[in-house]
Amino acid sequence: SENSENNNKQNFTPRKPSRHFARELMIQSLYQWKIAHDNGENIVLNFEQIKQDLHTIPTYKNASLEFLQEICNNIFINVAELLTIIENVLDRTFKELSPVEGSVILLSAYELKFCPQTPTLVIINEAIELVKKFGSSEGYKYVNVIVELLAKEIRKDENIISSKHHVRSKNKQNKHKQKQQHN
Repeated sequence: SENSENNNKQNFTPRKPSRHFARELMIQSLYQWKIAHDNGENIVLNFEQIKQDLHTIPTYKNASLEFLQEICNNIFINVAELLTIIENVLDRTFKELSPVEGSVILLSAYELKFCPQTPTLVIINEAIELVKKFGSSEGYKYVNVIVELLAKEIRKDENIISSKHHVRSKNKQNKHKQKQQHN
């Protein structure tokens, strides 16, 4: 028993900084920004303040500070361009989106455009998870569609999204054929 305890200590490797937790913190900050933005106020996110918040919430101690700082420093430099891209795929104005959905969509657009090393499907899945955690129970469906549209727009050369839909539609066609054969 003592031997196995020592082995566990030797095999322990610290967890690498989490981009997921950085995204969660960023969504909470973007939420505040979106409310202010929709009311015509002009606030800029302060990385030092976010970092302080990070230390008061133990859940986020593994958040990637490097990634968080990158987003914080760059998202608003590019916000006008990002909002233009977003508005091109929305069925309403950005202002009409809920603060959670708008924040997640803005963060996703940023990552799609400025973080080419992050795979498209990771960005889509993270967006869905963030809305499920912070948003309305059905909001993730809308965000999923919008982020997929953004991916098609921003990462035109990738074929991941359309192939995913192609697989789905093929599966539906096959199920439909099987039902017809059984009847």
